[in-house]
Amino acid sequence: MKALKALALVQLAIYVVLFVLLAWPRTETWGTFHWGDGIKEVLVLLYAAGGGTLIYSAIVFLNFGNKISKARLQQAKLAQKTLFIACCAAVVPISFIAMSNLFEYTILLAATLIGLLFFPIMLTLVKKAQVAK
Repeated sequence: MKALKALALVQLAIYVVLFVLLAWPRTETWGTFHWGDGIKEVLVLLYAAGGGTLIYSAIVFLNFGNKISKARLQQAKLAQKTLFIACCAAVVPISFIAMSNLFEYTILLAATLIGLLFFPIMLTLVKKAQVAK
């Protein structure tokens, strides 16, 4: 369970860092979007919406109490699976879009690849937690 809590903390930390990098206004005039363009707002909202499943599951994994019920653990696993499916669907399009070298697209590509990387780790840890119960 400690490894699952550590994974949840790492996922939340990375999510927040990437969100700040995505939403933070840039002073450069080339290679980035600006607030008020409409596109930056859409990208930030899409990233925040995708993070809803991550935040929910991370809170369940952290579960500041002592025990996580099997039902909540299963719900958190389903939330992470939903995010994984979204990452799978997004990886090819965002890979091509990120070739434009715009900063925001690079952040979204990094978030997508990190989401794909964390899923098998989460599955392994959840299976261990379910067996331990």
